[in-house]
Formats: sequence, C-alpha cells, structure tokens
Amino acid sequence: MLHLVTDLLELAKLDLRELPLHPCMVDMRELAQASVQTHQAHAERAGITLHTVPAGDPVPARVDPDRLTQVLDNLLDNAISYAGAGAAIHVLVQDGDPVRLAVADTGQGIPTKHLPYLFDAFYRADTARTPSDSHSGLGLRIARGLVEAHGGTLTLNSQEGKGTQAVITLPKTPKA
Repeated sequence: MLHLVTDLLELAKLDLRELPLHPCMVDMRELAQASVQTHQAHAERAGITLHTVPAGDPVPARVDPDRLTQVLDNLLDNAISYAGAGAAIHVLVQDGDPVRLAVADTGQGIPTKHLPYLFDAFYRADTARTPSDSHSGLGLRIARGLVEAHGGTLTLNSQEGKGTQAVITLPKTPKA
C-alpha cells in the first residue's frame, strides 16, 4: 500500500510539474550498466539472461541520475517480470543528440491491442496478475513523465512472441 501511495504522490507531482530534477553531467553508459548490475540477481532467479551494457566511449548527458536510474529500474523490472524464462535482455546506449537508450527483451511480447494503453495510469495488459505483485500499474506512466521532464521521449515497441523494446531519447543538455 505504501508503494502505491508513493507512486500516486510522485505521479501527481509530475502532472503538476512540481517534481524537482537535479541534473548534472552523467555518463549514460555507466548509469545504464549500474542499473543492469542491480538487476542481475533478479534476472537470474527469473531464468533470464541480462546482458551487460556493451563497452564503448562515455556517453555524456545532463540528466538527474537518480530519476534516470528510476526509469531504467522500472524498464528492467518490467522486462524481467514479463519477458518469461529463457528470454534475454539487452540494454544499449547510443551517443548522439539526442542520446538513445534501449531496453530490449526477446520475451513473449505484448499483444498489439494493449500497446496504446501501456502508459495509462493503472492499465495492466496482464490481467492474470494479482494485486499482490509489486507492480502498481503506475510505473510506465511515471517513467514516461520523468523522461519527458528531461525533454525526452519514452516509447514502447513490441511484437507478440518476439519481445519488447523500450526506447528512451534524451537531449544531451535539457531545455531551460
């Protein structure tokens, strides 16, 4: 219940544009790799291969590292929870302006009819899940709001039986 209340308060602050961001220059590759390492044990328990972020040059961007970690944690948690045993998850970071981050899995995918609603508050494509799981139905809505607060976009692409890809694009320097 506390998790749900916290999510609702955060969503309200996002909607009112009252959620403070504390941007600084961050290496997005390092930030993504730290998030992958945090989720490694969870992925192993779920029977999922979570690949490390490919090595490469630093990918600098001016972002709030705590909020972007929150977004990546949500996307990785969703991928691990819904992809299914035997799936693989890759996190890719691509330099440019905008910077591009992708969390892609080879899991079961999401039926097309659900895709337009996945960012709606409380929408759950998997109605078989019970309220006792750790997902409030607000995570993707909050994640998108956090990315948009940075001047970026968050999109989802999925094919049933082939997997899902979440793509974050962020300007290297947010608009004032």
